[in-house]
Formats: sequence, C-alpha cells, structure tokens
Amino acid sequence: MATLIKDASTINEINDVLKLRYSVLKETGSSLNGLFSSTGKVSDFFDVYPNTFNVIAYCAGEAIATLRAVPYCPPKKMGGKKSITDDSEHDVLDEVFDYREADGQLKGEGYFIDIILIRKKYANKSTLVMALLKNLLSTLAIKKIEYVFLNVTEEIKSYTKELGFRDLGETFHSDLLRKDITPSVLDVAPYYDNFVASIEDREILRFQETFYHIVYEPGEICMTHGEKGTTAILIESGEVEILIDKDEIVIPIATIGQGHLIGEIGLVTNERRTASIMARTPTSCIAFDRENFLEMMTKKPNLMLDMFKIFSKRLQASNRELAKLKKG
Repeated sequence: MATLIKDASTINEINDVLKLRYSVLKETGSSLNGLFSSTGKVSDFFDVYPNTFNVIAYCAGEAIATLRAVPYCPPKKMGGKKSITDDSEHDVLDEVFDYREADGQLKGEGYFIDIILIRKKYANKSTLVMALLKNLLSTLAIKKIEYVFLNVTEEIKSYTKELGFRDLGETFHSDLLRKDITPSVLDVAPYYDNFVASIEDREILRFQETFYHIVYEPGEICMTHGEKGTTAILIESGEVEILIDKDEIVIPIATIGQGHLIGEIGLVTNERRTASIMARTPTSCIAFDRENFLEMMTKKPNLMLDMFKIFSKRLQASNRELAKLKKG
C-alpha cells in the first residue's frame, strides 16, 4: 500500500500527529524518547510555535509515522531547566549533548529534529524513513534554514550518513533517551544542491511549495492507464516501469529512475493517462496535484513559461526517438 508523506499543516493533521505520539507511548509503555518525561504528556511548548515543523505519513488513511523539527535555541535563550516558560516543561536537547559549541561555529539559522516515531510494523521500511527525512529537509531548504541537528540512533545511522549528516562527537549511551546516540549535524544547502542536481526538469522546482512525498512498494501501481492526470510525480529514488495495454496484454516498454518527471502534461491538459506506471523497486516520489498546480498558476501566470520549457524538451526527445526509429 502506498504511503503519503507531507507537512502536517491542518488542524486535523496536527491532531493525527498527537494521536500517533500517544499510540506509540501506549505501545511502548514509556515516554517518547524521554522528551516528555517531565510532564507525562505527548506535547510540549514547542508544539505551539508557528515555526515548528511536523511531518506525518499516512498508509490507507492511518497515521503511521511522524517527525518534528524545532528551532535550535541555546538553553540560555530558551528551553533547559531555566526556561522562562514553565519549569515543568523543558527542552532536553542540550541535556543529551551540548550543541552550543557547534551552533556557535555555524552560520545562519539552525533547527533540531527532536522526534522521529514510526509504528513498529513499518519501522524496517528504509524508503519510508528516508522520505520522512527528505520531506523535512526540502521544507527547511525552502525556508532557508542553514543546518539541522539530530541525535542519531543506531536504527537510522545508515540513512543519515547517506543524506550527509556528519558526526559532532563520539557515540555514547544517553540515560535520558535510553539509547546509544551520535550527535550529528547536516548542512542543508549542500544536501539540497545535490538533490537539485539529480533532477532533469529543474523548472518544476518553481512549484516546490506544493510538493509532498509518496512511497511505493515493488509492484504497486503509481498511475493507471485511462485515469485523469490529476497528479505528477518526480522519482526521488528507486525505479518504475512504464506499461501499456496491447490486445489485453500488459507490456513493459521502459524503466526509468531517479530524477525523471512523470505525468506533468496531465496537470495542464487534464487528459487521461496513455500508460500505466508500476514501481519496480521500493520507490520514493515527490508528488504534486493538479489543484495546487492550477492555484499557483493563477497566482503566478509566468510559471507557465517553465511548463512550456518542460513540454518543449519532451517534444524534442520524442522527435529524436522518432528519427532513430526511421533510421532503424
């Protein structure tokens, strides 16, 4: 079953985030990684900040994973046991590892990923974990956040290394979090530059404020022949097959992977799809919908020029393929 991953921005989505935290708390019988050990609640003062980011993942309508990123503020300014807000609720980030020295050496605004929660039956899905992190990192990049801290556990260490997190200290056991952790940081701009470099049709990034993620398992259908083209996808990782129906037989005609954009013409024309798309491997895609696309086009008509550039490249590629066939 496909998994949808997006920023939790509506009241219902925030409620789903809190319900998921409670469910995990009930499952484990302990506090959420020690973060709310002082209150026994599933929320704290960071959740009321307008610049706190929550990401949520849904599978078949059920919330299955979430993460949170908060602005990093040294304890002398906010949080810590000397918080000016409420002594019963305090930020424990610097009680696990003192990030103040690293923060002082880095330029710009920093964030801290302080919650990553995934239901047990989905915890071993690497594509899901990566998509959660990538969704957040794309949001931070758009907001011009320079760096992000994370207490990396062994379960996610391979994923964070792949994304470019670097260690700030040796791995040690945290009594508060009850886990071995490695204090780490990621420079957001270099990560995002690498992501952009992998995209063939970079003009589509003008619409990135409407992006969300979808994760497909091998064999899942991403798009179906004959349906209205209401969504386009950009393959972030993995591979998909293009399938056509011929005499009631499904025939794979091509395999495409990272950086390829699919279904963008349907966003403009609303025509029915001429082929089906199936995930060949675990595949993470960036997606955006026709409704949001048209809304942005209404507000910024000049964006149509970027779409024309993409259409022009598609036409040129088709002409080249046709020329090869004629020579063939």
